[in-house]
Amino acid sequence: MMDVPVIAIDGPSGSGKGTIARRVAEALGFHLLDSGALYRLTALAAEDAAIDPADPIALAHAARELDVAFGGGTGGNGSVWLNGEEVSARLRTEECGRLASRILARDIADRDRRDTERSVAPLVPADDAVVIDSTSMDIDEVTREVLGLAAERLADIGAG
Repeated sequence: MMDVPVIAIDGPSGSGKGTIARRVAEALGFHLLDSGALYRLTALAAEDAAIDPADPIALAHAARELDVAFGGGTGGNGSVWLNGEEVSARLRTEECGRLASRILARDIADRDRRDTERSVAPLVPADDAVVIDSTSMDIDEVTREVLGLAAERLADIGAG
């Protein structure tokens, strides 16, 4: 089995992680899995099924039943399909973003707290993770930093 390089980018909402991830994926020719799209897809599925965004049980069921396909393309430029319908443009609307934010904001905070505090396999950065404090950096600077680290790590993999 071949090892596939993976770059995970995380951070608070609105920090530019999606833009950085797309730029890095494009520069490296990597495919991008935008996990935030899964929240937006759940929002679209809920909207299409007229599910009340305040009903966590119905939302959880909708999320479990998502019929999603991601089309080809690097840098996050592929198409996204939900229940056989191409929904890439709908995912990027402001309304979809608002609905996605309403659906999982509290649940995400609760889940993150539980995951980081659990006694078995707590959610923490991997041993080989690099944390970049981007507080005083713009998106271009963070992208350059990530690409530099990726070049080092990929060179190490090739030499090893």
